[in-house]
Amino acid sequence: MYVRDLYGEEYPIQCTSTWKGALNGQIELTATIEWNEVNETFIHDLAEMWVIADHDDVEYKIIYCKKQGKGDKLTSSIRAIPLFIDVFNTQRIYDVYNQSFTAQAFFDLIFNGSGYNPIIVDSFYAQSWQGLGDGSTRLEPFKNGLNRYGAEFRLSGNNVYLETQIGNDTQIQYRYKLNASNISQEIDASEMYTYIRGYGDYEEGTEDLEHNAGLIREYTSPLANLIGIREAPPIKDGRITDVETMDEALKKVIDESLKISVQANIHDLTKQGYPVGQAKLGDRVFLIDERINLDEEVRIVDMSVTKDWKGNILDINITFGTQSLTKRYQSNLNSAAKSIRDILEGRIKLPYNVLDQAVINATKALQSAETELKFENGIIAVDPNNPNHLVIYNSAGLGVSTDGGQTFENAITYLGVNTNLLTAGQIHTNNIQIIGDENYFYWDGTSLMAINPNDAQRYVELKSSGLDIAKGAINIEREDGAVFVQNGTPNMDFNIDWGSPDYTGSGVVRTSDPSYYYRTHHADYRFMTLGFFTHTSRYVKIRLGMVAPTEATSIDVKISEFGNPSGEIWSGSYMPRTYTTIDLTLDFGVPDMTSRKGIYIQFKSSHQDVDVFLRRQWSYKHL
Repeated sequence: MYVRDLYGEEYPIQCTSTWKGALNGQIELTATIEWNEVNETFIHDLAEMWVIADHDDVEYKIIYCKKQGKGDKLTSSIRAIPLFIDVFNTQRIYDVYNQSFTAQAFFDLIFNGSGYNPIIVDSFYAQSWQGLGDGSTRLEPFKNGLNRYGAEFRLSGNNVYLETQIGNDTQIQYRYKLNASNISQEIDASEMYTYIRGYGDYEEGTEDLEHNAGLIREYTSPLANLIGIREAPPIKDGRITDVETMDEALKKVIDESLKISVQANIHDLTKQGYPVGQAKLGDRVFLIDERINLDEEVRIVDMSVTKDWKGNILDINITFGTQSLTKRYQSNLNSAAKSIRDILEGRIKLPYNVLDQAVINATKALQSAETELKFENGIIAVDPNNPNHLVIYNSAGLGVSTDGGQTFENAITYLGVNTNLLTAGQIHTNNIQIIGDENYFYWDGTSLMAINPNDAQRYVELKSSGLDIAKGAINIEREDGAVFVQNGTPNMDFNIDWGSPDYTGSGVVRTSDPSYYYRTHHADYRFMTLGFFTHTSRYVKIRLGMVAPTEATSIDVKISEFGNPSGEIWSGSYMPRTYTTIDLTLDFGVPDMTSRKGIYIQFKSSHQDVDVFLRRQWSYKHL
């Protein structure tokens, strides 16, 4: 550990520290710093706004510092928050954004210029935002983004990883009387629900959603058959237009309405060979206490860890949360855990003939080379012809050295693979297959191919000759966030439906002299026509032709949105003595691809009882 003053000077530190953190919640580091020969170099100057780094080299900003005497020496108590949180809470976004963002675009915007990098690990649905920024700190939209996209974050240096669920599925067990004590389970059913409705796809200010919302969905829990219907407050969000997104939101509210949490004090048995100290925030572990009939997989949602100055764990307190009322992959998980325990405890072993041939060959090769390996602080392999060339493998990773072990360039660590050490004239792709939980991905010497596991005829294939897309396996999003192509179908048309017969107001007549115009002699605005279109394009282009033949008379034209005649989109005043045309481009904002829009065209004469003439020459939607 070290501290850094306001001038950038760093000092080593010896102290007992406590790290506290919750999933997507407050994270802080507290420490008591006592006087000793190491700390005396800075303890008198230690103050707020200094930086302290923990045993994992994550930096924190000191926001509270209390100094007091202990005997004839000085002791300081500090509280610090991650430097990332401090930066995001003191930098602001001044521009205003009203549009749809993918998760990548959204977090790129929030992080831009902050010194931190967002790394999107999983896939998230795009979300529409109104009033984003407008002088808010970076931290406010960051927290809102986590909630809206359903993401969790973890810090690693200057990288912020965003995942649907941080942590790992582990085989770690916490058991009463072994490595856990004071286990308590809390179940809060005060706000437990079994039924919910959701309203989406409507404009802001819309009333009576039961009849006016474009999307209405409902969800009933299977538990309703057991405990009856318990209705949750409805979800009302006009920005939700997708059925799947709404259904997921409804199910999440019901599944999480029963609050179940478990707390326990954990005892560090790492030195006895038990991997308790390896569990981290978000990990899934097993918690067992026969006294309260508790034996299930739980998730670490809150924890505090106290360490001494050497990094040894002194105390751990963990709050667990169950994933839901029914555990994910329960039967498979239980049987897999039993088999793994049997293997680890020596009751069974894997038969040699079930191993892949490549594994068998590798095993033989390693066994034959055993005499060239040294088992010192891991496994060290030394080139018998050049002792300066060696490879070391231990719990920190895999390292390669060319100077006899004086320095190592990490090739593989828990953070990933360092491709600085990847050397290849050619990489031969002999039908590489990447098979996930929901998708198949193939890569050979001729093409890249992604196949839908439920329909082998729905695929995307990239070859040197071009890109082949089958059965609508493509979505294309525009730069402004609107979905241009969905499931292979373009969300577009260029038509505007003008009234037939035209929607003309009183005092407006159609004339063939001159040349098929609409004529009015009134000095107040009169309707010439009304048109409707689906909002699949942002712009509407119109060409108007006009004549105001009488000297000193002008023709005034106004275009308004349907349903709001006073909501003017455009207006202009002209004095065309002969036939004149004007071209207009009207902006209706980011397309939502579903709503219907309408526009009025109105005109008037600048002088009562003096004729002016107007016509619509052409019109179409654009982009």
